[in-house]
Amino acid sequence: MSIWASFFSREITKGREAATASRLPWLIMLFSGAALVAHARVGAQSAYPAKPVRWVVPYAAGGPTERIARVVGHSLSEMWGRQVVVDMRPGANSIIGTDLVAKATPDGYTMLMALPALAINPSVYKKLPYDALRDLAPVTLVASAAYLFLAYPGLPAKSVAEVVALAKKRAGELSFGSGGVASPAHLAMELFKQKTTTQLLHVPYKGGAPALTDLVSGQIQILVNPALSSLPLVKAGRLKALAVTSSKRSRMLPDIPTVAEEINAPYDVTTWYGLFTPLGTASPIVDAVSVAVAKTLRDKQMQDRLGEFDAEPVGSTPREFEMFLKKEVINWSVVVRSARVESQ
Repeated sequence: MSIWASFFSREITKGREAATASRLPWLIMLFSGAALVAHARVGAQSAYPAKPVRWVVPYAAGGPTERIARVVGHSLSEMWGRQVVVDMRPGANSIIGTDLVAKATPDGYTMLMALPALAINPSVYKKLPYDALRDLAPVTLVASAAYLFLAYPGLPAKSVAEVVALAKKRAGELSFGSGGVASPAHLAMELFKQKTTTQLLHVPYKGGAPALTDLVSGQIQILVNPALSSLPLVKAGRLKALAVTSSKRSRMLPDIPTVAEEINAPYDVTTWYGLFTPLGTASPIVDAVSVAVAKTLRDKQMQDRLGEFDAEPVGSTPREFEMFLKKEVINWSVVVRSARVESQ
């Protein structure tokens, strides 16, 4: 190396060292600031919730979903010392309320209490304003409940097996109601038709209540409906409860057989109540809510309250609920495709 080259090399090195030294205080301040921001975020998460939490229920008031949301939400309010506000946002087969949550700020203060429609809608509607698997983060499966397989008292069938025999004898004459096209009750009966190779006429209504009314009057002969709104009519002798739709008998109604027992084939349809938050919500918050819900569900008094709705407490982890939801989406897509169900 020449004398000049050696000189310039030493000068460049000195310049770099001086520049680094001059920037050192700023670098220290920068990393210190980042550390403080990260610490603040962790502190905010650990203090969750620091304000009221909104649970959006995308259904009309008065149904089991609202009641379960309020019962569980009230318990969490007492645990957290912060109110859980239940916000009813019905419409468009739960799409309106679901979209609201999917587009909310992912800070853990806006959550969704969803039902099987969340897993059904992607197979029914060609365009949804959200993606259930990409825009929502599963928090926990709160509870599940079987439906009752109901019949009009004047129907000459005392069991589901006899309903099947009658339906095959009078193909296309027996009718069943539902709360609407592609509703869980509708698809539960479409699955029943597939399992029993029967032909039944579907009569959709704008909600489960008018369908229940027409079942009592004999305008339709069959209906799959939640136990909460059906049992008073069953006890009064105005309806016949022939079976439960879950794979196991209900603790609340142990004398009523399952549909699977009656048709001698696998059949398991339940309604479920799950909690979601917008995707991007911090994992510590999602985990904290999941743990808190599971804790309150272990309380005997809470289990008794849910039992009044014939609901079984679950309290799954976020990962378990995610796997459950993916399975539900696949299973219902098969039923929708086989029955050729389309949105109206």
